[in-house]
Amino acid sequence: MSIRSRRAHRELHGYLERLYGPQGSLAIREIVHEGAIRVSLMVSGTTAVRPDPEDGQTYSGSSIDRYAPGYVALVEKLAARLVAVRSERYSPGGGLEPQDQNDAEYELHADYPQLFPLSCLELGVPWLELARAGAEVLRRDDILEGVTSSQLKQKFASLRWYFDSQPRDFIDQVNVVIGAVEYLSTVVCETCGAPGKHRRGGWHVIACDPCSAERDRSRKRGG
Repeated sequence: MSIRSRRAHRELHGYLERLYGPQGSLAIREIVHEGAIRVSLMVSGTTAVRPDPEDGQTYSGSSIDRYAPGYVALVEKLAARLVAVRSERYSPGGGLEPQDQNDAEYELHADYPQLFPLSCLELGVPWLELARAGAEVLRRDDILEGVTSSQLKQKFASLRWYFDSQPRDFIDQVNVVIGAVEYLSTVVCETCGAPGKHRRGGWHVIACDPCSAERDRSRKRGG
């Protein structure tokens, strides 16, 4: 297995563990595409550990059961797509090739001009990649036509995705996919895209351990 593949496996495993708890039986299989620039993975077997309602924490209410098998399978699919998108920037040395913010916005708009008007994108590169993963799932499920976004932004440590138009015939399907994108964002570092978690401290963000440590150092320096 290559360095890129090992990183893809590790990141996919990390996203799902942060959402659903330890995954002893998680199965991840690489899909080989000759000449592909992405690391394409299939994942199954995620065990969804429901939060304990008596643990003293507050959990947002939702009409969608995020722990239902069908929803978990959708999150698996989105997480695998996100890893594939990110894998295009994996560098041989194990890091990430940087991408310019403006370039990322224009490329996403160019590939999905109706879904993503340039004025609607208010996200950093990692969450733009997550939005792309969501768009790819909408296109694959043939529910993309007629969907136009009005705004994508960060709010209270979650991606929020709003719309100007959605087709009446499959609005519920679109909303389920978008809800899963927003849910997945809660474990995707806003700075680098690695598996992360909710951090407080002046501003609610999703950050991995290294980015959180750098954020703390910057605050101490007064940055």
